[in-house]
Amino acid sequence: MISSERRSPALTEVPAERLRSRYLRLGLLNGAVIGLTLGLAAWLPGIIQLQGTSVPLLIWGVVVGLIVLGLIGAVAGMLAVWFRYAAAAMGVWLVAALLQTVVIGRLPYDGWTWLIWVSDSRFRGLAIYSFGEAARLRMFMAGFFIVVLLTLYGLLQPIRMEGLGSEIDPRSGLTPRGWFLLLIVMIPVAGAGLAAHSIVMKPVLTPLSVVAEVINTGRAYQGDLFELSRNSPYNYNAIAAVRDRMDGPFTLQVGEIEPEAASMTTIVAEFANGNWFNCLVIADKLSHCYDASPPYLQGFPALLLTGSIPEDCPSCIIHVEDDQAQWLAERQGNWGSNLTVARVVQRGSAVVMTAHSKTNNYAIECLLQGISPVKLVSCQEIGSP
Repeated sequence: MISSERRSPALTEVPAERLRSRYLRLGLLNGAVIGLTLGLAAWLPGIIQLQGTSVPLLIWGVVVGLIVLGLIGAVAGMLAVWFRYAAAAMGVWLVAALLQTVVIGRLPYDGWTWLIWVSDSRFRGLAIYSFGEAARLRMFMAGFFIVVLLTLYGLLQPIRMEGLGSEIDPRSGLTPRGWFLLLIVMIPVAGAGLAAHSIVMKPVLTPLSVVAEVINTGRAYQGDLFELSRNSPYNYNAIAAVRDRMDGPFTLQVGEIEPEAASMTTIVAEFANGNWFNCLVIADKLSHCYDASPPYLQGFPALLLTGSIPEDCPSCIIHVEDDQAQWLAERQGNWGSNLTVARVVQRGSAVVMTAHSKTNNYAIECLLQGISPVKLVSCQEIGSP
């Protein structure tokens, strides 16, 4: 694997088995650095872009994603050393590049959905964010750069290991020059990661940053929002109808991504005062924000009490399957005259609602999903809260 002529003096005195172990650790370190560099370049710009905006799912997704990319890279780097030959190392890194491409491409969809499933079992099995054709195409585009670069790295890994191996000091650590040689080649990896960010992540994160900017600036502006928008790339007038109800700190989350073109994204803005709004972003331009509560705070209780939605409230519509409607109808008599409903939690477009009757201490919990239309997914009795 490493010719004795090219080894440092310290290495010529090391037994072959111990030397091989050192090179395996060096390959593991090399692969882990590649994976982490790729992930940081793909995701860190998004965190910087949304700095100061509360998007909890983004941070956790990046943490998990970095761990996965680092592990894939570490295993690939170690296996590439284990197999010794350049062709085998190239094959190992080809597989690793494909896996890392899938992780980056699917993180804002399946990855975020999986995190929601893990954090709250009530959403488990529900397709929160759909991985549509547009997302798949972007993953393939980003993967081209990653696969070509890392496959080339695999081909050159034996040569790189020889160079790095000559920079191992007597204490089995890399010399400063060794660290330089290890990290300098991460620049092309970072370039591939930045390309992946622009292709995969930016279309998902830009709507979040647009809504954050419009809310932060628009609700504090005392003048006419239409005039403010005329000299700006942002449509601040989009929040005019609900600006007076946007009070206190707020969190943002992606509510729904149009699966085919991915040019329409609904962002959910939830405020500390209990109000929440849906903001429609089309082609990175905010169209409008509107009150998201009517289906849940007006349509839902009407559905429980009467089995139908008020005709004078078209925004309150909830789609209900026949078997679900029958289940609710059988329990209409349990509500009495004192029914209260509450929105417990929302993840994406899925909302957990509870209904409680103080008259006879009866309660149910229901899961609804969708922006427009809203659909009733399931209900269950939970007794007295």
